[in-house]
Amino acid sequence: MLAVLGLTDPSDGDWARLRGLQYSCLPRAMLSRLCAQGMAGLAASSLLAGHIHIAIVIAWLAALGGSLFYGTRIDNTLADADRRRMSSEEVNRQTIGAIINALVWVVPIALSTLYVNPETQLKLWTVVAMLMTASAILLPGVPMGTLMFTGIVGGAAVGSFLVTGAFDMALVAGGFVLTVCLGAIEGARRFLETKVAEAGMVEKSEVVSLLLREYEEGEADWLWQTDTARRVRGVSPASPMRWGSIPRTSTASPSSN
Repeated sequence: MLAVLGLTDPSDGDWARLRGLQYSCLPRAMLSRLCAQGMAGLAASSLLAGHIHIAIVIAWLAALGGSLFYGTRIDNTLADADRRRMSSEEVNRQTIGAIINALVWVVPIALSTLYVNPETQLKLWTVVAMLMTASAILLPGVPMGTLMFTGIVGGAAVGSFLVTGAFDMALVAGGFVLTVCLGAIEGARRFLETKVAEAGMVEKSEVVSLLLREYEEGEADWLWQTDTARRVRGVSPASPMRWGSIPRTSTASPSSN
């Protein structure tokens, strides 16, 4: 589990390579994540605008944009992560980006505790809960970033409810945060298993193709492939089987299942 989170490097596998498979989902989910953050930012600013000076709201939006720009720059460097080994420094950089973004989101939660009414506070919690859920869904391969974001933002929301005396909502928020964290870990494990299986199939296919090409280039008479039911799946261009004739004697020909 610690290896899936990127905290350890077990000796029984190439985990730097596996982390590359995990973090390769970041560039593909970048646009969706930016849209989710942007919509949540606009919703939060509209909720705070009637209670807090507009200059503070604008400053917060600028800080949110800066954190997203920083995170986007990091994500862009991981576009080829699935084709190379990924270093611990890159993992830490991406996690720090998630922490910075989470700290920016703590600001409206803190302001809502001091200046807004309970109804607006609940509305802001709904926005934050949507954002935590979106993070777990859009970034299944990056559990550490999701855990940092959910833990910091969700913890701030729980603290906000406790300060205002909404103990029932604090319990609900705590349960929601725990559920999202557990779901993020389980989703990351399944995502990594899928990626490992896909990578294994691609590597196996490349090896088979290389062996077949070397065999044909060696001027072998003929070559064919069979499936698990022993049916012919493919025949080399030089094979006499294309003309319906099978040589009585030939060298041993490999078949792949």
